[in-house]
Amino acid sequence: EYYDEAFKRIKINKDEVIVIGDSLTSDIKGALDYGIACIWFNKNKKDIKSNATYEVDDLLKIKEIL
Repeated sequence: EYYDEAFKRIKINKDEVIVIGDSLTSDIKGALDYGIACIWFNKNKKDIKSNATYEVDDLLKIKEIL
């Protein structure tokens, strides 16, 4: 429901958005479940397999993706 409401309000397509988050269970899972590209900010460099579209351990690396 969150993403439905957000997209209704901002009037853009999913392919124009990327979610950046540090929680695999809420930020990243929510984005993936809704079909939105996402960047997992793995600040603690956890050795965990994620399905995130991208993974960074330094916020400055996000600029390279965008």
